[in-house]
Amino acid sequence: MSSHHAFVASERFASFVEIEKTLITGPPRVASALIDSEFAPFVEYGVTEVLTMYLKPSHHPGFAGVWNEFATKLTKADTKVVALAATGGWLVDDVKHKALGENDEEGSGKGFFAAIGWNSVDEHMAFRDTQAFADAIPLMRTNASAVDMHHTKFRKFEKKA
Repeated sequence: MSSHHAFVASERFASFVEIEKTLITGPPRVASALIDSEFAPFVEYGVTEVLTMYLKPSHHPGFAGVWNEFATKLTKADTKVVALAATGGWLVDDVKHKALGENDEEGSGKGFFAAIGWNSVDEHMAFRDTQAFADAIPLMRTNASAVDMHHTKFRKFEKKA
């Protein structure tokens, strides 16, 4: 983490953010997560479902175990389509979100990052129509106060010599 914090404090990071701003429609948000497995294989999947889950402090203890149970249900389901892989971990810093506050004000809590690999967005959507998904999703909905989700196609970039 110390290398990451040094990078974020560097001029290189500031220029990275300026380039990033030309590619996105909203303000950039950068968060560090301590994930439970290697992330490199996700560049091989057709698409990755990327989630940020916002948890109130009362739901924080034990959520990693809930996540592991959910991830197993997605990757080991007895269905035609299953997730290729799933990983997740706590965000290093606390998060703010309206779902964590009161009276439409942002409140603070814990954030949990997750990535779920799929062959395609269509396969992910097909899985959402299965009984396996219906059985698994209450684990997330009863623990997370809010979830941000999007699909991303990660690509491996190699430095040219």
